Amino acid sequence: MVVQWRAATSGSIGRIWVPGVGLLRKLSLLLLLVLLLGGVALSALWWFLDPSDYTVEISQQATAAVGHPVRVEGGVALALLPKPAIQVEKVTLANAEGFRAPAFAEAREVVAAISPMSLARGRLVLEDVRAGQLALNMEQDSEGASNWRQLLDTIQARNEEEDGFALTFSGLRRAQLDGVRVDFQEHGEAPPWHFELRDLLAKDVLADHEATLSADWSGDLGGIGQGRGRLDAAVQLDDEMALRRIELKALQADLTLGAEGQLKLPLEIEALLELDSAAETASLTGFRLSLHQLFAELEAQVQYDGDQPEVTGTFTVADDLLRETLRRVTGDDPETKDPDALGLLHLQGGFRYETKRLTVSDLTARLDDTRLEAYTAIAVADDPLWEFDITVDQVDLDRYGGREEFDPEPAQRALGVILDELAGMGVDGSLAIGALKTNGLELTEVSARAHSEGDTLEFVPLQASLYGGNYHGELEVTLTDESPRFSFDQRLESINLAEPFEALLGRAFLDSEGHTRWRGSFNGLRWPEIRDSLEAEGELYLRDGTINGFDLQNMIEDAVPEALGSPDKEPFGEDASTVFSSVSGEFTAANGKLDNAAAKAVSEHFSVVGEGALDMKTGELGYKLELTLVESFQTESEELLQLLDGVTLPLNLHGPLVDLEVEFDFEGLLDSDEPGEHGDYVP
Repeated sequence: MVVQWRAATSGSIGRIWVPGVGLLRKLSLLLLLVLLLGGVALSALWWFLDPSDYTVEISQQATAAVGHPVRVEGGVALALLPKPAIQVEKVTLANAEGFRAPAFAEAREVVAAISPMSLARGRLVLEDVRAGQLALNMEQDSEGASNWRQLLDTIQARNEEEDGFALTFSGLRRAQLDGVRVDFQEHGEAPPWHFELRDLLAKDVLADHEATLSADWSGDLGGIGQGRGRLDAAVQLDDEMALRRIELKALQADLTLGAEGQLKLPLEIEALLELDSAAETASLTGFRLSLHQLFAELEAQVQYDGDQPEVTGTFTVADDLLRETLRRVTGDDPETKDPDALGLLHLQGGFRYETKRLTVSDLTARLDDTRLEAYTAIAVADDPLWEFDITVDQVDLDRYGGREEFDPEPAQRALGVILDELAGMGVDGSLAIGALKTNGLELTEVSARAHSEGDTLEFVPLQASLYGGNYHGELEVTLTDESPRFSFDQRLESINLAEPFEALLGRAFLDSEGHTRWRGSFNGLRWPEIRDSLEAEGELYLRDGTINGFDLQNMIEDAVPEALGSPDKEPFGEDASTVFSSVSGEFTAANGKLDNAAAKAVSEHFSVVGEGALDMKTGELGYKLELTLVESFQTESEELLQLLDGVTLPLNLHGPLVDLEVEFDFEGLLDSDEPGEHGDYVP
């Protein structure tokens, strides 16, 4: 029986082989066989006077017994008193065909004592097994096939033959191993996993009996981190040596995760797994995990129908002191703008897995003041599909922003990983957020609908209400091997711009009702690639507004020579403003530049037309405008009034956005000797 799960494993999709109840019986036999190959070989030694002279024959007998190559090497010693026993320097079980390691299992310095009474009944019971070191090489190829499954099938087929090995293995009373090393390699991009058990002690591993198991363990978790701890368990076997019940009394784990060991997780786990091979069912109850104040509980029931399992269950996670838990785990206080953020976490729901489909229903979650309800399902068949329906009451992302300046790099990396995982996967879902606050902006009635076919992911529509108006957009993402390509159509309608400017920049530089629409596409996730590939067109329209911080009247009067009687006036300042009736423009973006070919502004006193461009690489702005004064501003100089009525003035804006310069060509106007060149007034 094979179940394929999609699982992110160091940037790749892994396949995990999950054994069923029938397979657990095979697994029990294989693991005990690996530890006790000396006992299997012993059954052949009764025919030889000096075992060391017959290692080849012993190997042949052991190979015939298990149906797979076994080799006994080094010295072999046989004792008859006080109980029959065998000592072997080295026993090797060959690897399955097509896998890299030469051996699947290798045991050194194996000593096994046999119960004579069990042999008389045609059963093999080992009284005492000791071994110095046991090594297991577990492998899985890129297609999901494993060496242990092939070996289990081989051994099972041999045991089912009528002329198979005459003795029935019935367990052992005591086994002690100095060390067990398990190496797991998934041949692909995933790094290997290594586990070691020290001072492994197993007692009463017998048919229809309860066995105990204890060991210290340590491991390298495939590049994710390292761990160490203690294992204590009780195992119930049926009369055929198949697992019936596993009680994990205590699993202590001190995990150190991250490339630099920045996360430290001291875990304690308890669990009870019960199996019924006849009914092909399993149940996991009493699973509890604790991490400081965090508590997790899982219960599950498994029903097997042929090779397809059905799993149902519930889960709960709770932590009312989440910030303290995170501080202990990471060693630092979480970096949030709000010191009370990350206060509590509650999570619960139900799940079901059947016919290669995992469903999570009735999912509820609470993080601080945010509450979430969700349904999601993932089909892991040949055509994977992710379905979801998520509703959130409110989200204040600004509470969780770091105290330092925002760094987009982690978010860009995370988005890249998500898009890689979605490539080739179908998506069909919806997201609704009642209220959202991010970067100072406040949005309500936020919603999005996601759908994908092939390598194209669509978000249609994207909607939100904000500042008296609404946002409506469409976004399409084409997932390619090089970098994702984004195509968009975004519209803002009837937005009061004063509040967004105040939220984003701390000052309402523009107070107006605005409309804008942008259509285009770009490649990549980082600004340089986005900027250079951006191709777009857009329109902007503002009406009945005020430009704050800039006074056009003061700028004109300040630029006129003192000879005309106008005092100096500051055109820029907190109290400066310029009222307009409308501002409009059409824009295009290409080759790293944003062009505005038709800019226009109108007010009671003036009109402006012109064109300009913004170089997005340097931030340099260049505009050439023509300013026509329809009705002169009120001024103390009668000469200025006569000079400016109906005059069209050249106006240049240039320089970086952070230090923009504005120039009028008043000198050319005042020095002109040709009447009417700039109007009816000639000085």
